Amino acid sequence: MRNWRNEAGGAIATWEDLDTYPWPDPDALTFGDVRMMGELLPAGMKCNTSYAGPWEYTVMLIGYEKLCYLLADDPDLVRATADRIGAIHLAMYERLCDFHQIGSCMIADDLGFKTHTMVSPEHMRGIFLPWLARIVDCLHAHDRPALLHACGSWEPIIEDLIEMGFDAFHSFEDVIESVGEFKRRFGDRVATLGGVDVHVLASGTERQVREYTRGVIEECKPGGGWALGSGNTVANYIPVENYLAMLDEGRRTGVY
Repeated sequence: MRNWRNEAGGAIATWEDLDTYPWPDPDALTFGDVRMMGELLPAGMKCNTSYAGPWEYTVMLIGYEKLCYLLADDPDLVRATADRIGAIHLAMYERLCDFHQIGSCMIADDLGFKTHTMVSPEHMRGIFLPWLARIVDCLHAHDRPALLHACGSWEPIIEDLIEMGFDAFHSFEDVIESVGEFKRRFGDRVATLGGVDVHVLASGTERQVREYTRGVIEECKPGGGWALGSGNTVANYIPVENYLAMLDEGRRTGVY
């Protein structure tokens, strides 16, 4: 089953909603799944966590349409909501880094759509990006790499994201910018993850997937700083044989 997010509105529409919302207590988190992974991982192996970021949770709680109106009508409410979320996230990452089995952390914040950021770069910089920067600083203070998964185009804020110190970026779509082009532009400043286009994985034949994957590997492996993977989520409509073909091509031609 696939669920769809309600974009028209959410749990928070007024200041009263903000005050009465049952905000989680980071100190009450048990991290049971992380503890279990620590028991199952082979010696020396680490895991990567992935949680939605301050932007995405703000959208979830307010709704994208309502948020866009509030940025004009009551931007302080949007900022206050993002600040509550950001503070909780920061406290969560502080505790998460206490677990030795956590090797890196990925923040999943879909900051853009096909041609631009989801809201203006000025609103991104003024409300949401400062929290991403604080989380990156927290992870680095605990010697953990900070990874960013962000769908869409983030061209207007790409320099902001690089300068705040992210170690690697993920989510690439050929119709926006191929992973090879991104690596040519920024590969000397930040690592690159994935990039095998989901459209190819979902709709191509196994032969097409293999040819495409080999092309991505040959394009991205010079200089290192890249890891093979899908451009986005390995969705449930991707044929299993195509996913396995991508992995197999990585084993055949991805060592360098």
